[in-house]
Amino acid sequence: MSEFTADELARIMRQYAGVTDPPPLDGEQRDTDFAELGCDSLGLIEVKARIETEYHVTIPENGLSTPAELMDYVNEQQKAKR
Repeated sequence: MSEFTADELARIMRQYAGVTDPPPLDGEQRDTDFAELGCDSLGLIEVKARIETEYHVTIPENGLSTPAELMDYVNEQQKAKR
């Protein structure tokens, strides 16, 4: 499986959380809370569920409240499976 990137996260946020125009998530926005990026708690649940399906990882319900935390976690889980 390929690395989980900011572009992939932005795509999933658009498709499953209704965030029509997510900011670039590879700059300073990496450390911005999802709520401030326009992704409410229900949207974040949808995002995490889609990532679990596409990347075959289990994401904890609590924590991982920024794009950086989520991307790092998914990539770490993928490396552990190799």
